[in-house]
Amino acid sequence: MRDQAVKEQVVSRRGPNCQICNGTFRKKDGLYYYEAHHVIPLCRGGPDRDENLLVLCPNHHRQLHHADVKFGCGTS
Repeated sequence: MRDQAVKEQVVSRRGPNCQICNGTFRKKDGLYYYEAHHVIPLCRGGPDRDENLLVLCPNHHRQLHHADVKFGCGTS
């Protein structure tokens, strides 16, 4: 089960910028928009903890879920 407090703690430490492209934007209410991605999905037993979360922009979050891409370690 997702714990909103865990997401907020991760963002307070890492900031609201995408960990891949460093992008973000402000919403109409002035707050930054970001999404949290579970590296190992919760439905596959991944923990809802800091070490399993990435802060991402919506584009990179969708890519990780739906595109045939990999990021990091020299891959694209």
